[in-house]
Amino acid sequence: MEKDEILNSDWAVRSSAAGNPNTPADTLIELSKDSDCDVRSSAAGNPNTPADTLIELSKDGDWAVRSSVAGNPNTPADTLVDLSKDSDWAVRRNAAGNPNTPADALVDLSKDSDWAVRSSAAGNPNTPADTLIELSKDSHYAVRRNATGNPNTPADALVDLSKDSDWAVRRNAAGNPNTPADTALVDLSKDSDWAVRRNAAGNPNTPADALVDLSKDSDWAVRSSAAGNPNTPADTLIKLSKDSNWAVRSSAAGNPNTPADTLVELSKDSHWAVRSSVAGNPNTPADTLVELSKDSDWAVRSSAAGNPNTPGYTSSDEEFIITETYVAIKGTNHLWYKHNYPNVAPFYTCGCFCGSREQLISRIYSIDNLSADPAVRMRILDALDRKFKEVFGR
Repeated sequence: MEKDEILNSDWAVRSSAAGNPNTPADTLIELSKDSDCDVRSSAAGNPNTPADTLIELSKDGDWAVRSSVAGNPNTPADTLVDLSKDSDWAVRRNAAGNPNTPADALVDLSKDSDWAVRSSAAGNPNTPADTLIELSKDSHYAVRRNATGNPNTPADALVDLSKDSDWAVRRNAAGNPNTPADTALVDLSKDSDWAVRRNAAGNPNTPADALVDLSKDSDWAVRSSAAGNPNTPADTLIKLSKDSNWAVRSSAAGNPNTPADTLVELSKDSHWAVRSSVAGNPNTPADTLVELSKDSDWAVRSSAAGNPNTPGYTSSDEEFIITETYVAIKGTNHLWYKHNYPNVAPFYTCGCFCGSREQLISRIYSIDNLSADPAVRMRILDALDRKFKEVFGR
C-alpha cells in the first residue's frame, strides 16, 4: 500500500502497517502521530522507527505506547534510563529487559518493588554478575527463573539454583550451558520433573553417558531432546531413530551427527515431519534429497529445496537490519537479533529468547525442534553470524 492509502485506512490496518518491519521510516513517523494509541504503540515497537521518533513516543500519555518504546532495541540508552523510572510497572519491565538499558539502571531495576520488573532485569544479559547473584536469591520464582537462564549468571550461583524448590528454576538451570556438568547437570538429568530432564537432555554440556541414559527416558519429550543433542553418541542416535514416537525420530533425523545410512532409512518414514527433518539435514546424501524433493508432502519438498546439498539448489537473498548495536534477520517466526556491546559477549534475542549462541543452538536442535526444521534455523543463524562478523568484526 502507498503511504496515503495507509494513513487514510482503518485503524486496524494502520496498526498492522505501523508494526510491519518493512514499512518505510517516513510512514512510521506519520503513524507515530496517529490519534489511536494502538497505532502509536505498534509504531513504538517497530525496529525501523527512527530514534528521534522513539524519544517523542517515550513521552506519550498512554502507558502501552511508552511500554513499546521501552522494549524497542533502537531506543537510545538515556531515554531508557528515563523510562526505567516510569510510574507504570509494564514500562519499567520492558526497560529492564531491553539490551540497550545501561548497567547502572539495571542495578536499580533489580531492586524494583514489582517482581515482573526484577524478573526482566534478571534475564537481561547486560545485568552485572554480582546483581544476578542477588537476583538468584529473590523470593519470587520468576525472578530466580530468569536469573537461572541468564548466560552471565556465575556457575556457583547456577549450582545453587539447580537445587531450587521450583521446577521452572531447575529447568532453566538444566538448560544453561554455564551450569557445571559434574556438580549440577548430571543430577538435573535425574530430576523428578520431565521438563528439567528435557532441558538437561538438550544442554550441549551434558556428558555423553548422561545423554545415553536420557535417551531411554520414559517421557518422549526427554528422549526427543536427547535425540536432537549434537553430542549424543551416534550409536544412541541410531537406536533413537527407531523410537515408537515420531517426534523422537524427527529429532534424530535432524541431528547433524546421525549417520548417513540411518538418514536414508528415516527418509522413508511414514510421518511427514520425520522425512522433513531428513530433507533439511546437512548430511543427507544428494540422491536421497532428490527423492525427498518429489515427496507428496509440501513441507518435505520445501525442506529439500532449502538444503544446499540438493542438486540445483539456489540460495535466497537474506534481508538484514543493521544498527550501531545489533544485526537482525527475519527468522522463522520473529526477527532474530545478534547484539554487540563492548563489555559482554555477543548474544541473541528472538521472540522471548535471550541468550548465548550455545543456548540458541540447544533450543534449535533439542528443546524447540518440533516448531521448525532445525536445519532451516541453523542456516538463518549462520547467515546472521556472517553478517554480524562482517559489520562488527566479532
